[in-house]
Amino acid sequence: MEHIVLLQFKPEVTPEAITALGNSILALKEVVPGIIDMAFGEDLK
Repeated sequence: MEHIVLLQFKPEVTPEAITALGNSILALKEVVPGIIDMAFGEDLK
């Protein structure tokens, strides 16, 4: 099973806040059984 989540942030959201969110999301891999791989990053258009 694969899930893709796309997020669009408001202009006032700082890069630091986005990085903190990404780190929190990636930390889920350590506490949620069954997560094999995760990625978080900027869309490369």
